[in-house]
Amino acid sequence: MRNSIPAVFAYTGCRLYQDILKHRFNDILNLKRPDEKSTLETHRALLFYEYVGNNLTTLDLIESILKTYQNVDFFLIIDDCYEGLIDENFLHGIKKMLNDNDNVTKIKILSSNKNIENKITEILDSNKMFRYFNIHLYMSEYDNIAPSEHTHVPNDQLREKKFLCVNRQERSHRIRTIDFLSKNDILNQTHASCLLGDYAPLLYDNVDFKMHNINVEKYQDPDLESVVLSNDSKQRLRKILPLELDIQNHQQKIFATNMPSLETYFNETYFSIITEGDFKNSTGKKQFTEKIVKCFAFHHPFLVLGLPGTLELLKDEGFITFSSFIDESYDQVTNDDKRMNMVFDQIKKLNNLNMHQMKNMYEDMMPILEHNYNHYLKKFAMNEPGDLVNEILDWYYL
Repeated sequence: MRNSIPAVFAYTGCRLYQDILKHRFNDILNLKRPDEKSTLETHRALLFYEYVGNNLTTLDLIESILKTYQNVDFFLIIDDCYEGLIDENFLHGIKKMLNDNDNVTKIKILSSNKNIENKITEILDSNKMFRYFNIHLYMSEYDNIAPSEHTHVPNDQLREKKFLCVNRQERSHRIRTIDFLSKNDILNQTHASCLLGDYAPLLYDNVDFKMHNINVEKYQDPDLESVVLSNDSKQRLRKILPLELDIQNHQQKIFATNMPSLETYFNETYFSIITEGDFKNSTGKKQFTEKIVKCFAFHHPFLVLGLPGTLELLKDEGFITFSSFIDESYDQVTNDDKRMNMVFDQIKKLNNLNMHQMKNMYEDMMPILEHNYNHYLKKFAMNEPGDLVNEILDWYYL
């Protein structure tokens, strides 16, 4: 076996390293983390950094490593595969850091946000630094789904409810969706979750956001505090929240990563109403998350309250959506309110079907659901990102 390739972290960890490269490619790369950074005695090393919405000061962590080991050439691999949070400010920070340190001889940014490629090309003056990679399709385990061992046989009996709508972290479009379902008497046809959490200041006059320590970092919703609900909405939501499904309200902060399985609720509903992590077109992002991937794993059709172009991106990945059954033109609408209301209109139309009609529609969708299920398992089994592995090998053994 070749000598091990030293790999260090600029932060506490890195999913791309731990869940993908180490898991799938270690027999090829033979990655090894030095016990202590002070023992880094090599001419070349990989430097991993996972960006999770941290502020720009975290770039100081990278720079301190570069300055400490000025005689080491680094291949900097920036992991933005999970949430796609990199923005222009961060890229300008990277550019400055590269200008100030000449021992980064190669850099690769992997992101689940396909739209960030143009900004990377523009700011960093290269179209070779970007690699689109949605890690959710390749995670070895998430929410108790292990794709390599996963089997799912759809429930062919009449199901309990029409919809599944899971809402965890607080988002303005999520609270609006739950209010819509309640107002239109659809909530009683839905397995839904929505904990009270930081929605409380929106509903109760004697509670403010400071008391709840609301965090407006990039991975949360900075617009939540400015949400204005009507008195009718407040009254409805006070009566129903918290909606507890897979976790209890007091457990909200406990399950930060691995969540309880939702398989029971997928098997007892016909359609998912997915409220993605990002919704506003102003983010400029184009991506999807594990919320949709879980629908593939459990043979579930879906509507998406997410970013414009989400369904388009899924099709680019080889999945098939449900335009032959529902109107999916909402996917190309950039006006957020209009896009949301178009999704709501489709939910109303589906809700007008009785349970037997829903079952018949679901059965008619089965060829699509089977395709997506098999395509997901096939994609997971592919050894990706193979091109990154080749770049690492070519660089290290040059």
